[in-house]
Amino acid sequence: MNRLTGLTAVLAVGTCSLLTQTLRAGGLEERQIPADAKWVVHFDLDAMSDGAMIEVMKEKKPDLIEKIKAKASERYGIDINEDLRSATFYGTSFEPHTGVMVLNSKYDRTKLESRLTEKGATQSKFHDYTIYTMEDKNSGRQEQVALKPVEGQDIAKQQDEAAHRNAKSAHQHAKEMNHEKVFVLKDETHLIAASSEELAKSAISLLDGEESDTLRKRSDLLAGYKKGATIYGSAVDLNTIERPGGLFEILKQHKQISYVAGQENGEFFEHMILEADSPAVSRKMEEVVEGMVAAGKLWAGESRELKKVMRDVKVDRKGKTLEVHFDADAKDVVNALDVVWERREELMNFDDKQ
Repeated sequence: MNRLTGLTAVLAVGTCSLLTQTLRAGGLEERQIPADAKWVVHFDLDAMSDGAMIEVMKEKKPDLIEKIKAKASERYGIDINEDLRSATFYGTSFEPHTGVMVLNSKYDRTKLESRLTEKGATQSKFHDYTIYTMEDKNSGRQEQVALKPVEGQDIAKQQDEAAHRNAKSAHQHAKEMNHEKVFVLKDETHLIAASSEELAKSAISLLDGEESDTLRKRSDLLAGYKKGATIYGSAVDLNTIERPGGLFEILKQHKQISYVAGQENGEFFEHMILEADSPAVSRKMEEVVEGMVAAGKLWAGESRELKKVMRDVKVDRKGKTLEVHFDADAKDVVNALDVVWERREELMNFDDKQ
């Protein structure tokens, strides 16, 4: 998926994770998502502003919060307490640098235009909008697959397979090294960041209501979204992923995954649904999740706060579908977070003394 840096990281990840007070209209807008989207992640700051858990972050990390607030205001003219409403990320591919972010926020257009110009962005026009484009060139090491002959197998075939994997790696490496960062200051409350001009133009058309929304796939992608959601993430067609390694090896054995977390009527909820390619894969994932839950219960130790919330984790599997549900009183979750934070601080202090 898309890796975001600079402007998008500050506005979307850092601020969405930590900050907000009195915001409005942060819900997921279906019109922002293209019909052929394969994944979406949405941060609803409106819903987050009503959550008690954000108060814990303000209490525990006030210096960090103030630092991020100052950076957002200085660089982008955004008052996080008043202006920032939501951030939506999506993509029609699982390849890197193919994603789009739509930020719903008031911002200082003059500051942003000046900053983009300072960064050397070129300008082009699409309808009445200005598209700012910058080359983002990274450096890195290309991974090579070393041939390890397997006894009893044809060596020529093994060499061909290794060469094919290295060719794919070279193609992937080239895409990683050179790509675009594109920004559009669409209107007073919408800022678009994309991985190409074509993706930015498509995002503009969606927000202007010019593209069709009749395909079934998008309704599948957004099916798990619910009222009060602070964070929503979903991906479909996972079994079409071609990228090797890491979590992709697990994801590509599934058809669809959705995750939603938030708070409603004083209750915190966190739900995850994984639809696997087969019951066998689903059983394996059930074992993985059950193991993680068991580890969490062990880590809770004698903490009443942690043990109480761990009892609220429910794991259920039917055929190819695995569901994980966590529903608890928001106050209990805040109390548990206090314990987690205390343990984290104790560990950091212990490390400093070594």
